[in-house]
This record gives sequence, structure tokens and C-alpha cells, in this order.
Amino acid sequence: MNDTTKLNDKWIDYLKDQPETGMGYQMVRITMPDQKEIKATVLNCQHLLVGEGFPVDDIEKIEVVVR
Repeated sequence: MNDTTKLNDKWIDYLKDQPETGMGYQMVRITMPDQKEIKATVLNCQHLLVGEGFPVDDIEKIEVVVR
């Protein structure tokens, strides 16, 4: 998976307790320190589909987008 970045344990543990959007994935809204919001998909609570090198340590908040 070269288009993904692995989340750190804090966010993996959080997402494990959140509902799935579909089988094996969650649609999320990520808030960064500058309050910029990014919509993304997370696979299996740990692989963020935003490309390699995304600054996961800077994430302030993740919210699952429930439809």
C-alpha cells in the first residue's frame, strides 16, 4: 500500500471503537493544528489513504463521518 500512511497507536485505538462506514473502512474528517480539515478514508482502522509522508503526528482530531 504505497498510497497510505499508517496512523499512530492513539488513533488506531480510537478508530477501533468507532463505527465503520463500510466493511473494513471508515470515512473520516481530520483536523490539523491550523484547523484545516481533510476528508479521507481509513482502512482497517490504521491505513490512512492520503499518500505517504502525511504528518500523522500532527493530527489534532479525527471524526468518523457517519452517513
